[in-house]
Amino acid sequence: MIESHQFSISVAPMMGQTDRHFRYLVDLLAPDLKLYTPMIHADAIVYASEKF
Repeated sequence: MIESHQFSISVAPMMGQTDRHFRYLVDLLAPDLKLYTPMIHADAIVYASEKF
């Protein structure tokens, strides 16, 4: 008897690596993958560049 298990894969955020382009590519390649964004301080959002 073969048991079927549903596995879930998650990708942790990596500062400087998981930018919005990487997240978009991963979403295209594996739409069921759980991809988390890094925690960003509110000042970084206000004063940041378009990198994230």
